[in-house]
Amino acid sequence: MQQFEPHIVQYLQGLASELAQAKHGQKTALIKQACGMIGRSEQWVYDSLKEMNLTEGRKARCDRGVSKVSRKECSDISNLMMQSNRDNGKQLMSLKEAVRIGKANGLLGNDISVSTIAREMKRLNVHPDQLKKGAPHTQVRSLHPNHVWQFDVSVCVLYYLKCSVGLQVM
Repeated sequence: MQQFEPHIVQYLQGLASELAQAKHGQKTALIKQACGMIGRSEQWVYDSLKEMNLTEGRKARCDRGVSKVSRKECSDISNLMMQSNRDNGKQLMSLKEAVRIGKANGLLGNDISVSTIAREMKRLNVHPDQLKKGAPHTQVRSLHPNHVWQFDVSVCVLYYLKCSVGLQVM
């Protein structure tokens, strides 16, 4: 860690507050002005601000969390893929092929990538892998213990007894 002179520390602290209030496009001019005052390079100024924990970090994008793929487009692509399923559950159409067909038929815009559609389909819970899963198991509720009995006949052995009682379970 570098040892900074007190007047450099004060100047860098003031520079950091000016940078925090600067509008888009004004920060470079402030950094160049600081380079002239201190007599160091731009990289040194940036590194010094970072070392002194005076930087704010990167700003989040203004369109963060907004997708250009709509729910209808995701549902349409998922429907294409689900329609290609065979009776034995095999899926014949890949996502890439479904996107190609969707773009050809005007269901999607041409600037949308396959990975973006896959991500949005999963986020919206319309991906075919999610739709194929069954409902989660729920506990059956009974009125009291032994209210509902279950009997599995697959493990039973049936015998015909000699005395005319007939068929019996063992």
